[in-house]
Amino acid sequence: MNSHSDSTPFYKILFILGFSSVIFFLPFYLIISSENAHLNQAYQSLRGPGETVFGTLTESVRIQKSGQRAYLVSYRVPDESGKLHEITEQVDANLYQRLRVGDSIEVRRKTFETFGKVRILARIKKNSLFINDLDFLEIFSLAGLTFSGILILTGSYYLIFRGRAA
Repeated sequence: MNSHSDSTPFYKILFILGFSSVIFFLPFYLIISSENAHLNQAYQSLRGPGETVFGTLTESVRIQKSGQRAYLVSYRVPDESGKLHEITEQVDANLYQRLRVGDSIEVRRKTFETFGKVRILARIKKNSLFINDLDFLEIFSLAGLTFSGILILTGSYYLIFRGRAA
């Protein structure tokens, strides 16, 4: 009886999984990284001088974040047509102590389009704290690409070295 079975070789399965995940994660990474670059540029423009509007502080909260105190404020800001949008922002301790719910605050505002949806980005003018935590999806897609590469390299290893042993 023939000991060779008609099953699919393991390296082919690894190649199929690896290349199909590359086909998924590569465009995902390219789209996310370009959107992140565009979003970072928009946030950087909010830090510099520019046109300001007044918003109304609606909430002020102190939370524990990674073992440290973080201060969050929520405020409403009008867009160009007068519609109010609620923005939540992390602020430094000094600004948090000065702000009270109901205060009018000076805000820099920018209209931003991402994935076909128009959003309002805003930043309190006197906030010295700058948090850049926009790269979670970019890191996730890079991990997916790394996983894809590991699958393809493992498939290559089985094709080259396991084929010699057989």
